Amino acid sequence: MKLLAINLQAKLRATFRIPAALLVSLLLAPLAQQAFAQQPGATETTAVPALVQSDLSKRQEAFQIVWQTVNDLFYDPKFGGVDWAGVRERYEPLVTKVS
Repeated sequence: MKLLAINLQAKLRATFRIPAALLVSLLLAPLAQQAFAQQPGATETTAVPALVQSDLSKRQEAFQIVWQTVNDLFYDPKFGGVDWAGVRERYEPLVTKVS
């Protein structure tokens, strides 16, 4: 019985790592795209503010899409005891601080 409980705990931990990893990768994807798109020697100071706002809105939209998708489609309606609304409240403000 103890082995079954340990197995269940391991599965639950693995289940919640996937949405967190997905969330982090979606939040960091625009940053990686911007880093690879930059060319050495090409500086456009006038386009930077527009890019920053665009990236911010993209990150906010990505966060919203991922959070809502997990909220709507996660197999366990109680999220394994995780306060999913609390997760949103905790991490949504951090999206605007990513540079």
